[in-house]
Amino acid sequence: MTVDLFTATEPAKAPDRKLDAHAVQEMLRRHYLPDNRPASGAFVTEIQAPEGSRRADALWVPLTIAGGYEIVGHEIKVSRSDVLAELADPTKAEPWAKHCTRWWLTVSDPALVAGLDIPEAWGIMAPPSGRRTRTMTVIRQAPRLHPADTGPAFRRILAATHYRTQDRIGELERERDYQKHLVESAEARAQKAADRAAEAGAAWSSPHTDRIRAIVRAVEKASDDWAGGWFSIGDGVHHDLSDSMIVDGIVDYARTRSLARHMQDDLRRLAARSKETIESIAQTAAKVAAEAAEVSR
Repeated sequence: MTVDLFTATEPAKAPDRKLDAHAVQEMLRRHYLPDNRPASGAFVTEIQAPEGSRRADALWVPLTIAGGYEIVGHEIKVSRSDVLAELADPTKAEPWAKHCTRWWLTVSDPALVAGLDIPEAWGIMAPPSGRRTRTMTVIRQAPRLHPADTGPAFRRILAATHYRTQDRIGELERERDYQKHLVESAEARAQKAADRAAEAGAAWSSPHTDRIRAIVRAVEKASDDWAGGWFSIGDGVHHDLSDSMIVDGIVDYARTRSLARHMQDDLRRLAARSKETIESIAQTAAKVAAEAAEVSR
């Protein structure tokens, strides 16, 4: 049957974007296994046929009651020359197609099959189009096939799924062990660094630390009532000399000295102005006395 997507004289249009077989394979995966939904079947890729070395590009095996005992096969083609090569010998698909309940020729663009005579037993599928963003575009529905024996195919799919799952588990376990090793190594390095820092801190102190210790010793020495961290402030009660009290005392002392300096500056300015005033009065008095003496003559 010829796929009459275009007129016989109209050349097939090239795809707007080149899709490789892997990209089409992933589109099929999303078609059958939507994100954020429980898996309803097994999607297996690049699987060898029960007899012979021929591989199927992708198989879908529904695992729900509604899906029945289906095996849906896909042959992926991404160029017109690949499609023509497949059509030149349709029996190449038989090693898997004979075990499948449906068989799809899955192309990267509908233009690849325009005007070609596709076997009646094959459905034709293309990437999502129009409003579709996930589900594949069905160009021609795949008819229901009636394989004589699906047992070898199911055993082959089960074996492939089992071994691939075991391989994946092994990869994840190795990755887990590697990450565990990285974490343990990082923790060991952090502990060594902490130990070195603690040792260095015990044997070394910064100039600021030495200065603080000197201030505390000076406070202890200057306080007549100092006794094991207690001192009296004149109220007859001994108080614990906490760090905050020392800081408050230093801050109060600094503020008092600052206030005293401001008062000294004010007194100096007042004394200077007073001196100027006294000198001015003395000059005025001398002038008046001189004028009085002149008048008395």
